[in-house]
Amino acid sequence: MKQVLWLALGLFSTFGWAGDDRGNGGGGIVCKDAEERFVSVTTLDIYEATIRFGDTYRVALGDSDLDPVKKALLALDRLVKFSPLRASRYRDRVLSFMSETRFLPPGNRLIEIPDADNISIPTGCELGQLAVQRPPEFPQDFYYTIDSDLWALMDNDNRAALILHEIFYRAAIEKNHANSRKSRYFNSIVMASNPVTTDNFLPINQKQEDCAFEFVKSKRPVSVAI
Repeated sequence: MKQVLWLALGLFSTFGWAGDDRGNGGGGIVCKDAEERFVSVTTLDIYEATIRFGDTYRVALGDSDLDPVKKALLALDRLVKFSPLRASRYRDRVLSFMSETRFLPPGNRLIEIPDADNISIPTGCELGQLAVQRPPEFPQDFYYTIDSDLWALMDNDNRAALILHEIFYRAAIEKNHANSRKSRYFNSIVMASNPVTTDNFLPINQKQEDCAFEFVKSKRPVSVAI
């Protein structure tokens, strides 16, 4: 029997905050050199995809020097034919992402939020908090906060991956998800080099304002339906 996981990321759901006062956010694999200096940062979304799918997994978000926001929009273009309302909502949030984001001053770290629920970290590396999101409480607040030191070490694919992660996870939080596992999985599919076609996106619900992603475990790497 096929094993099915449901990822409910409705576009027009009732807002429900799943985190505590610290918020929720994206994590990454942060590696250091012998002198304890940060040398590389990979989003958890991409790291887990390389573990899950193996060496064949490739991110396909355009040229390496393409702006991260444009890379994120490129990924969302793949969803338009399957869920135009959802893709439009995500697109709006990507376009407003930078204006809703505060970058911490250099030398400041974000407190780790235990919402990743990941199972592995490479030897010699650690899980770092790349970003935190929570609804603004005061006029000077931003929706997203990013560690500027870690952002500076990320390539544009990983920066785009972080932007998409925050957008997808924001939608998942609105559906009361307690962690970001399913958001990271969905993100890894949207960013992948394998074409997004009707072979892996099959409509299961025409009511797009309240639909779900269905992940079916089979001989193929993944089958995803909207």
